[in-house]
Amino acid sequence: MKNLLQNLAQNISAGGYVPPAEDLEATTSNLSYNSVLIGSAVLIILLIVSALVRDRVPKLKTPLFISIIVNTLVVTLLLIGSTIYLNTQSVSGGPVHWHADFEIWACGQELELRDPTAFLSNKIGTATFHEHDDRRIHLEGVVVEERDASLGKFFHVIDGGLTSNSLILPLNNASLDEERGTDSYFEDETSGEADPAERAYLIDKYFNTRADRDQKDNTFASFINGQTCSDGQQAQVQVFAYSLLEDADGNYIEQNIDGKTRTVYTQAKLENPVEFLINSESVVPPGDCLIVEFDEPKDFTDKRCLQFEVQDDELEKYFYQDPTAIDPLGEDNA
Repeated sequence: MKNLLQNLAQNISAGGYVPPAEDLEATTSNLSYNSVLIGSAVLIILLIVSALVRDRVPKLKTPLFISIIVNTLVVTLLLIGSTIYLNTQSVSGGPVHWHADFEIWACGQELELRDPTAFLSNKIGTATFHEHDDRRIHLEGVVVEERDASLGKFFHVIDGGLTSNSLILPLNNASLDEERGTDSYFEDETSGEADPAERAYLIDKYFNTRADRDQKDNTFASFINGQTCSDGQQAQVQVFAYSLLEDADGNYIEQNIDGKTRTVYTQAKLENPVEFLINSESVVPPGDCLIVEFDEPKDFTDKRCLQFEVQDDELEKYFYQDPTAIDPLGEDNA
């Protein structure tokens, strides 16, 4: 198992997301945090000194008052300046609020991403890029460079990893969930069939405990191309994206289906999932649906995110177009 983890780590570092040497967003965030922390400490000290000496030494009232004003102004200007600088340097030109849904499957069983565990936190990931135990990627903040919206970065910030041939996924700690136990590794609200034998095989072969980023023991699922499901069939890490079709002008394509105008979407297998950028949409759909599968090699997936199913099958606002009926220009061949 140790050698497997070492090989996976090498795979991720060789073909996965590589964080920049300097993260501008993290730098400005730390500057803002430290400015408020130091400014608050200085303000408290000035207020205490003022309360103790203002009546005894009246001539210090003015200098203390000026010091309090200057301290507040410096912190405020640093916060404003860092925010403006970050926005002007970003490709998004300011804060965004984008979403993309996702599901992660292994051998026909849907896996559950680790639930938030940090104190008073409702997310796994960073303040900007995270998930709220809702199978949805949330990008809420400034996109400094394009790859800040990439699937590779999302897996990186949740303490996992993704390449074109390997996957590491942080899972819940079953030993801490007395009610669900090992079922906490898998999604309850799944559109597939729970297979106890397959789940037991996955747990035995591909689930392991190691130290996470906080040096706490946690459970991870680890897969590499060429490994097998319980039937002995070799499997691969594959990622499929459901996205809306666009015309040459970038407008979403619509079709009249049985008297209803419906927006057309399709799916595509990603050759380089690490660099895939989520759609700049706050609602899903038109935001993307991403299906990550460790399974036998295939060109298309039969899995779909819940919101795409609802909008298509129940509300009939969207229409699935078979990708084999679409030419490279995105036009219907039918």
